[in-house]
Amino acid sequence: MGHSEAVGRNHDQTRKTEDDTEVGDQDDVKWFALQSFRKESPFNFSKAHAKTLARVKATNQLNGTLDSLNGIVSAKLRNWSGTAWVPNVETRNPASFSLHAITGPHLAYPAPDSEIDWPAFEDWHEHCAANNLKYDRVHDFENGLGDVLAATGAAGRAAVWHDGEKWTVTIDRPRTIIDDHISPRNASNYRWSTKYFEPPDAHRVTFLDETNDYPEAECIVPWPADVRYATKALMDADLGHRAKTRAEVYADPNPANNGYYRKSGAISAGNWVIKPIEITEALDLPGKTDPAEIWIETRRLQYERIYRNTIYSATQAGSVRRAASGSAVMLARDVLVRRTHSGRVTAVVGNRIETDAIFEMDAGKNYGLRFRSYEDDEDGFGVSVLRTLRTVPGKNRAVTLAGEGIVPAIGDLVHLGPVAQESIPAIVAGIERGTDNSSILQMLPAADEMHAKVATEVPPTWSGRVGADLGGSNVAPPVPVVTAVRSGLTGTGDANGLFVRLRPGDNSPVIVKTFEVRHRLVGAGSWSTAATASASAGVVVIPGYASANAVEWQPRSVSIDGIPSAWGASRTTTIGSADPLAPAALNSGLIVATGGLGKSDIFFTVAPTEVNITHVQLYSNTSGILNPVTDAILAPIAVEPGGAYTRVHGDPSIATLLANGDFAAATTPPALGAGWVISAGKANHSGAAAGSVAWGSLVLAAGDVVRFATTIDSISGVGASLTPRLTGRNSRQWHRLHDHRSEARKPHSAQWKQYVQSFGKRQLRHSER
Repeated sequence: MGHSEAVGRNHDQTRKTEDDTEVGDQDDVKWFALQSFRKESPFNFSKAHAKTLARVKATNQLNGTLDSLNGIVSAKLRNWSGTAWVPNVETRNPASFSLHAITGPHLAYPAPDSEIDWPAFEDWHEHCAANNLKYDRVHDFENGLGDVLAATGAAGRAAVWHDGEKWTVTIDRPRTIIDDHISPRNASNYRWSTKYFEPPDAHRVTFLDETNDYPEAECIVPWPADVRYATKALMDADLGHRAKTRAEVYADPNPANNGYYRKSGAISAGNWVIKPIEITEALDLPGKTDPAEIWIETRRLQYERIYRNTIYSATQAGSVRRAASGSAVMLARDVLVRRTHSGRVTAVVGNRIETDAIFEMDAGKNYGLRFRSYEDDEDGFGVSVLRTLRTVPGKNRAVTLAGEGIVPAIGDLVHLGPVAQESIPAIVAGIERGTDNSSILQMLPAADEMHAKVATEVPPTWSGRVGADLGGSNVAPPVPVVTAVRSGLTGTGDANGLFVRLRPGDNSPVIVKTFEVRHRLVGAGSWSTAATASASAGVVVIPGYASANAVEWQPRSVSIDGIPSAWGASRTTTIGSADPLAPAALNSGLIVATGGLGKSDIFFTVAPTEVNITHVQLYSNTSGILNPVTDAILAPIAVEPGGAYTRVHGDPSIATLLANGDFAAATTPPALGAGWVISAGKANHSGAAAGSVAWGSLVLAAGDVVRFATTIDSISGVGASLTPRLTGRNSRQWHRLHDHRSEARKPHSAQWKQYVQSFGKRQLRHSER
């Protein structure tokens, strides 16, 4: 039982409609279900959300909740066009998604646009577009803003954070601007640690494959090789590597030689052995669905573990500092690098720089001095400058700059050491609050070589296949089994059609890829080109024949390795043998079409012998050339043999405004002028004097259209004519519609033709009336 009522308490009851007279009889009444429907939306959520409408027929096969519903959707967010942020654009850019996460209506307190560092987000959006970085993740679970920004930032190789005033972005890419110099002169408590690890053979990434309609797939990304060779011969000739060195052969002419190897034996000895992928680690890349992007981003994380395996930390006093999270800095500490020193400038004379620290130089080496230069007193940021030094072996407090350029000022902090080693490029990974208003900077190596390697990565072609190719088979499949043969209009919907339905033979030892059917007319000397179809389709269409052709054909199977079976038994099919005969034209003597005012009456009879006629179509035409599409009138009429049918075409409600307009009576109206006499349904005129036949008291209204038609039986004499006209108090526009002239009166207009078309199950024919 189901019903719809107003919201509130409802009362339901049952009533017995038959009385039992037997004492002691009992009846059981069971309610299996009582269901009501409320006429209101099931959603009461003010935030923006998406809805999906699914219409499902309630049957025994599916009755109740829908177990699973899936679909491919896309996000419409603010997107950077290169000149402006455009709303409601379909996008996959991590920058757009992060911006929506911060400012979207899903938040209780979304950030206003004034709190967005727009240049930073625009730069990030362009960076993601240039590197084909995407974020395709359905957030159908509860998650905090920080977790969402961490995921979107990782998808775009960046970090999204709030600097105290605005939401901004730091992109992990090679830096050209150094934000600060860190040395024992402005920091303390230096610490560092290096993570030593045995890498896995590969990382295993589970994802939804967008190249295959988003099923779950798994991508295996091997650990980057230490050395790479174009051919195996080049690798075998190079044994100057330590044991366990990883190598990759990537372009050997023999595909079996391509792959990953590991060095066995000491340096300059031993050999290279194949390294199968045995040890893997699972890796999660939220929002990634492109196999090529997954390969590159996994390789990037692998390079990051290789080149950023050291963590530096230092403490800076005070609450004000130049470096922030993501900033590029230069580290100088002699404990980290023996020949790296730092000091403060005490005097400057030309290119001669004196410091409060002792520098040591070795003969034959090149040294550099790094310091920050400021444009003026208002410049609180400055730029990092590196100058080369004249090498003076020994220890000294003073050094000489080589060449011309910017020089440090008295009081500036400087880093000194071998060129490219005077400082350690680092990235501030995080800042912690320390004691006594200090800050603890956590730093990672900048590792610009990591970015260079990622830029040259070329992902392999993705197939989604699991396991190695097992190779082909020379075994032939069995002959296919014919499950159906269809031909003609009844079988294929085409009078000339012919197709064969096949399935693989039983217990086939190989996979069948295609079916082939060779064919020819019965008695022909050679076979025509075989018709083919995939085994999954199973239907082979045989073209090139006509109805009533006798076609001989034979099928066979072809395996996935291209091995054909033997040809099957020869069979013969006559196309359209099961089709009914074509309907004949209707008997023209059984068709009557009568014209009238604004209509035509059509009457026809289907002869009892016309068993193939199922429908009749009527046509109206005035040009003499039938157009079956534009001339059709009324709907096709379903008929049976021996049936009689009547149809009216036009408007039967139209009536004449003229009394006795057919001259059926010899009396007035009309009023007859000189020479006119009504007789035998005609108005005849004689004599040379002109006369008129007139009807009076015709009531018309403004806007009425008057149609006037005459049938002239005969007219003769010099200057003889008949002119219809309309006269009265008010002028009216007159349109002459008909003026048929003929020598004998006919029951139908000489310029009007009526068509009747009969058709059945096979083809169409028509007869002209």
